[in-house]
Amino acid sequence: MRSHFILIFMLGMLIIGCKNKTTENPCIKNIIAQDELLGKVRNNICKTQSLSKAISDYTQGMRHLILVGCPQEFNDAFETHIVAWENMIPIADKYPEERGEMHDIFDRIKAKSDKDFDDQLQSIWDSWAQVEKQFK
Repeated sequence: MRSHFILIFMLGMLIIGCKNKTTENPCIKNIIAQDELLGKVRNNICKTQSLSKAISDYTQGMRHLILVGCPQEFNDAFETHIVAWENMIPIADKYPEERGEMHDIFDRIKAKSDKDFDDQLQSIWDSWAQVEKQFK
C-alpha cells in the first residue's frame, strides 16, 4: 500500500504545474498543490488501511515537501499543521477497525462523542486556517 501512496504522489507531482492556485508565491503554490494530492490519497487510502496508518503516511509525505523559498510565516504555519495531524495519530489508534473515506470515518467517530478526537480535529482545522491565511 505504501508504494501505491508514493506512486500516486509522484504522478501528481508531474501535473502540479498545470494547477492554478490563488497565491502569487510559487513555493506556496507548489506546497499547497502537493498537500492537496497527499490529502486525496489520505482520504481514500483509509478504505484499505487503518486511519492511523493513513495519517502517518500523510504526515511523512508532508515532512518530505521542500519549503525552501516559502516565507517563514507559511513554513511555521505548515509545520503547526503537520504537528496537529501527527497529534491525531494516537487518537486514531483507538479506531483500528474503521474503514472508508476519511471524512466518513471522522463523522462516525464524532458520533461517538470522543472529546480528544473532537479537540484534535479542531486543532487540525485551526492550523489549516493559519496556513490558508498565507495563500489567500
